[in-house]
Amino acid sequence: MLPRACSITVFVLLSTPYANAQFAQSFPAPPEHISASEAVGRVLKDNVLTFKGRPFHAVLDITEEKADPAYEGHVEIFWINEQKYRVVVTSHDFDQTLIINGLLVEERDRGDYYPNWLHSFVIALLNPMPRYADFITQTGSLSVGEHMRSCLRRDDRPGGITDQLTWGQICFADQGPHLDFAIDFTYNMEFHDFKGFAHKQVARTYISGEGDHARLHGTLSTLEEIKSVDESLFTVTHPTAPSERLLTTFVSTLKEESMVESRPTDVNWPTVREGKLDGYMIVHAITDRTGQVREASKHNSDNAELESYGRLVALKYKFKPLVVDGVPQQMEMPLVLHFSTTLGTPLPELDDAATRAKALGCAIPNEIADPQNAGQKVELRLTISEQGSVIETAAVNGKFSLPLYGKLRNCHFSIVEQDGKPTKYHGHIIVLAK
Repeated sequence: MLPRACSITVFVLLSTPYANAQFAQSFPAPPEHISASEAVGRVLKDNVLTFKGRPFHAVLDITEEKADPAYEGHVEIFWINEQKYRVVVTSHDFDQTLIINGLLVEERDRGDYYPNWLHSFVIALLNPMPRYADFITQTGSLSVGEHMRSCLRRDDRPGGITDQLTWGQICFADQGPHLDFAIDFTYNMEFHDFKGFAHKQVARTYISGEGDHARLHGTLSTLEEIKSVDESLFTVTHPTAPSERLLTTFVSTLKEESMVESRPTDVNWPTVREGKLDGYMIVHAITDRTGQVREASKHNSDNAELESYGRLVALKYKFKPLVVDGVPQQMEMPLVLHFSTTLGTPLPELDDAATRAKALGCAIPNEIADPQNAGQKVELRLTISEQGSVIETAAVNGKFSLPLYGKLRNCHFSIVEQDGKPTKYHGHIIVLAK
């Protein structure tokens, strides 16, 4: 079904073109302006292993930045073509061997739930832009070039509300360009460290987010051409009936709300230190085949402080099993939660002098060249993390200064304690624009 409204946004982010004195001696080639379809088409041809690619064997090792064993995994793929390939995934709680050979399918599973975080890395190797068809036919253009990053964003909003079935973004980097980032409601992946393989450039490092946005790192430890096919790898000896496979289907909010079987009644939202006290959040939730939510990740919220607790609430939801063609499937959804809470101890607010005193290794000017706000005092409010990094910058009184933002975004600040523990806090910087 076609969406009732559709828009596509193209935007370009520029980075400093000279990393050191060596590069200061040479100038990058001027940017190239290409259509959205051309950008997507180039990336398919140059970066996607399975798009008109040669047979390959790949091994990807997955770790979590804090070494959480729940997010350790391993993906191995033997790929001849779209009709013949073998995928083996292993993790702490789930393993799967999937063999596709024409119309024959064999699937062997250990465990009753296929985690989305693990499947995302399989997608990253086989189809790293799963929603590319939503962009390749769109109008619009973007600039690509050395040290540049450009993005396409689609955000269909029927009735003024984002349609999570169509929302997505693809980002490209450098002259090629190469694929930099792809995200939709069900998937997010960064691509780094491109190296040659056959006639393509393929990422060797993959980074995804999960849960409370834990950083998962995939390292492509093996990538080699298959020059002699071992047919035994693709032999289907015990075909798997559809009723025995672990498949996942995305459903809309309207659909999942009609399928709620039970929801938690003992929800006590924690107090917050700032922001809205009554509102909504969307949690990316996935059920097993019985309808029990097994995986939940932060997506967005009217108050970000409550997102982690919202995940725990989502895990207590139970739905009627989703049955497709008579077969129960895992169900993936945007689960909408309503929250109502109270204000606790507010975040500390530091004035201009106190914030400047906290700055570490960062020179903050009292005046700045900013013609747009010339002659006015500009005040920016920084949200600073427990570790001292800037996580958000906002204008005070509606006057935002991009030059000042550029000075502050990479600043680091010393920590502030509240009740004996490091706390997030707000800092204020005031400068005279000239």
